[in-house]
Amino acid sequence: MNEKDKHIKKELEEIAPLLSELKDKGDGFEAPFKYFDGLADDIMNQLEENETPVKPASDSLLNQVGAFFQSLFQPRTAMAFATVLLLLVAGWMYFPTEVNQTTTFAEVSDEILENYINENIDDFEEDLFAGLVTEDDFSSLEFEQINDTDLDKYLDEIIDDIDENTLEDLL
Repeated sequence: MNEKDKHIKKELEEIAPLLSELKDKGDGFEAPFKYFDGLADDIMNQLEENETPVKPASDSLLNQVGAFFQSLFQPRTAMAFATVLLLLVAGWMYFPTEVNQTTTFAEVSDEILENYINENIDDFEEDLFAGLVTEDDFSSLEFEQINDTDLDKYLDEIIDDIDENTLEDLL
């Protein structure tokens, strides 16, 4: 023992004499001589003597169903089912499956239809409007008197958009 260890032992005796005595006695555990030499063989022999064949359990259908329902009530499984149920209810509430409000074309006012057509006029094809108007509709319209100057200006603006066949048909 070196001097540092002696100093520590002396200090321990002064502060806690009971702990100092325990250290001198050791840990208190002692095994008999050559105790562990044959221990493994003894244990294996005892296991071989006491071993009985295990028969596979033949559970009835009732026992299997009972085990299945018992597994459903385990905390992890129950929480998973509760979460799925909560998500389904939230989805059902958030996304209604049936719309009760139906509007027919007759219920829409002429003003709303006219505004829709004016706002979306570029989305419609010209042939669609042309098929809606008949010659009888033109005969009932009263046109203001158009002077030649205004007519010439209008024709000059649209002349490039009209093809030759249409011009021949108009003449």
